Amino acid sequence: MIYLLHIPKTAGQTLATRLAAGFPPGRVSVLKTDVPDAATLRRLAAENDFFAGHPGNAVLRDALPGLAVMCVVRDPVAQAVSHWRHIRREPHHPLHAASRALGPGAFLERFAHHMFEFQVRTLVTAHRLPSPAERVRGIEFWLMRHLEESCALWAMETRHAQDSPDLRINVATAGAEDGAAAALRSWLVDHPECYALDSLLWQLARRRFADWRHRLLTRGADGT
Repeated sequence: MIYLLHIPKTAGQTLATRLAAGFPPGRVSVLKTDVPDAATLRRLAAENDFFAGHPGNAVLRDALPGLAVMCVVRDPVAQAVSHWRHIRREPHHPLHAASRALGPGAFLERFAHHMFEFQVRTLVTAHRLPSPAERVRGIEFWLMRHLEESCALWAMETRHAQDSPDLRINVATAGAEDGAAAALRSWLVDHPECYALDSLLWQLARRRFADWRHRLLTRGADGT
């Protein structure tokens, strides 16, 4: 059983849809429902071989035997820019009006509690465990930057098929907002203290990816 813990604006929906193609159609669930509590987690794990959804508070506090957990993490600057674009394009989002009325820097400063450390906060609230090391132990991290290679390596490791390699879902495109997005990115680069924890998570995920990639490719080269 695999649970893809979905952190918004990290390409998790795209990855989940691709990987789900490697499992029986009746045994997958891709963002059809959130995972608000442990009871829902147990039900989805019993009904599916692979499922993806947004986690609720403390949903992973107690380990579920036989369940593997993975998630996609993203460079925090790119994630914040994509998150901002998503808010601006969704009229029903609570911060939509503010994102249109305020400049990029002013918006980030006003709503820092919502925009920053988003990835770490998602993981922490899903676990509610006492130490940072315990909060990420046992989770398999995927990198949006290496999504194509990750899918190919995963297929090689598990021998599961995957969906179209060109598949993209719910992508916040640049459109006519390139200038504003560039200003937003510049502000973020000048304020790395605002997402220090997400940066640490990103570096941890990159290290794990490099180790996993090396292990798989070395194993293939040795013929084992």
